[in-house]
Amino acid sequence: CGHEQPISRTAVRNQSFTCCICKQSSKYKTSYVYLYRIETKNLSWLKLGFSNNPEYRGKRYDISSDYKLTLLKQIKFITGEEANKYERTIHELFKTQRMSVEIMRNHMQSSGFTECYPLSLGDSIMSELLKINKSPS
Repeated sequence: CGHEQPISRTAVRNQSFTCCICKQSSKYKTSYVYLYRIETKNLSWLKLGFSNNPEYRGKRYDISSDYKLTLLKQIKFITGEEANKYERTIHELFKTQRMSVEIMRNHMQSSGFTECYPLSLGDSIMSELLKINKSPS
């Protein structure tokens, strides 16, 4: 937007800030819907989400133990608003098959635990992701 304000280095690096003058935020920036496979010693699952920086977002999950994080797919959208809308559409399709919030909260302690799915849904979720008429990045 061009306005100036103090912003932490981390917020700038990850493009996660809102202009205090014009209120532009990441919802107007290029964003992605992503699908991660997360594996720990005791459990493996899929995590569907959206972010303007999926790699950074994946590292921010407060996962309780040693884990392996694999980005299976990310789809680019012009704005965060579009990405969020598409992500919600996919979550709605699979809402009855989400993993238990109580169980997932034990593995993802700070956020993301409400949008997790069993590995058995991988092909179905991937199929929905591939339906979007956007170019994958």
